[in-house]
Amino acid sequence: MLKTSAILLLCLVCNAAAQEAINPGNGLTDPRRLFVIPSAYVLKSFELNASVGTNFGVITEEKRPFLGRTRIGLGDLAEVEISNEGIINRLSEGSPAIPTVAFKLQLLPEGRIFPAVAGALRSSLWTGEERAVDAATRVKFRLPSENIKFEKRLATLYLVASKTIGPTSFHAGLSISDLRIRAKDAGTGAPLSPNAEFVKANDRDYFNKNIFTPFAGLQAVVNDRTVLMMELSRIAEYRFDEDEPLLDENKVTTQLMGIAGVRFFFFNWMALDTGVRYRSDFHGIGDAQIEAGLNFGLPLRNFVQAKRKL
Repeated sequence: MLKTSAILLLCLVCNAAAQEAINPGNGLTDPRRLFVIPSAYVLKSFELNASVGTNFGVITEEKRPFLGRTRIGLGDLAEVEISNEGIINRLSEGSPAIPTVAFKLQLLPEGRIFPAVAGALRSSLWTGEERAVDAATRVKFRLPSENIKFEKRLATLYLVASKTIGPTSFHAGLSISDLRIRAKDAGTGAPLSPNAEFVKANDRDYFNKNIFTPFAGLQAVVNDRTVLMMELSRIAEYRFDEDEPLLDENKVTTQLMGIAGVRFFFFNWMALDTGVRYRSDFHGIGDAQIEAGLNFGLPLRNFVQAKRKL
């Protein structure tokens, strides 16, 4: 009996999903985002979207980040996300992916003339990279341990507008990033940069810098199951100097990043994102990264409705 009910429940859910169709621009599994940049559209209420993937390239061959995110729509107005982000928060070549949380709120719905407008805040945890130092560096800076731990944290506020005209959606916005950096002795945890005097005087153990960067992208429906996607943005970057623990917030820079590829829908509930990623600090096409990720869409509301029919 239980097995029969489970099969019936699955059939009802699949039927409900099929009835709503999967036009890539308006389907249940549409993640309402591009590869990296957000759109002003939000998931439907109780719609769950999960994605997993990675990127491939020469620079990250040894430390290839595993990317994943889970999002849920709230009231057709907002969405919450827990994710493991890669290159958008990559502050040095080869650094691993870092955990982030995000909240997006649609401020204005799309009208016949005016675009949809949304704001989003994404924040990461502190993440560190340990580097070994030689004996001369230890003596010069009086380091008690053989390793330095470089740490960074990135919070980004987005304001984005999206407009769909026929089969094409256009997205443009501005991001404000707060990049925080610090260095500690890996063995004792003592602050190295900023030093103890700065920490005491400013009541904070990090340097930070605010960065304003624009971004833009487009999505074009090619056929019932394929969407072409392109995006261009700048990302915050700080390259740590392995030879010394001293940091300088004036060395915080940005790199231009572009991604082009497709989103292909295998089923009503599963789509593949794949494309090529390139950055302005790469040295040639050999450094280009190929991205691949799967998106899974699950309308939880359909489960509730199907259960009530049993």
